Amino acid sequence: MTVKGLVFYTQGVNSGVNAMKITLQDWGRRHYTPSPSIRILRSWAATGQIAGAEKVGTSYMVEEDAVRTPVVVQCTNMGMSPRAQQILHAA
Repeated sequence: MTVKGLVFYTQGVNSGVNAMKITLQDWGRRHYTPSPSIRILRSWAATGQIAGAEKVGTSYMVEEDAVRTPVVVQCTNMGMSPRAQQILHAA
């Protein structure tokens, strides 16, 4: 369920000014064209990739000017056979 047009004002932690929070879907529409699916946006929020994302009930609220910081996953050769590692490194 998406809450459209819902806006929250919260007291900023460091700034002492009111920051406007918007729904995750609205944030996605404002920052991406075309907007990522709500499923992707929720995944980003749940894994901490969107700074300041806060779960309110079943929806996420984010600051209007929030920034996404992608998580960098490092590949390792754990669990790979020696032959698979050899093929991978030859490429």
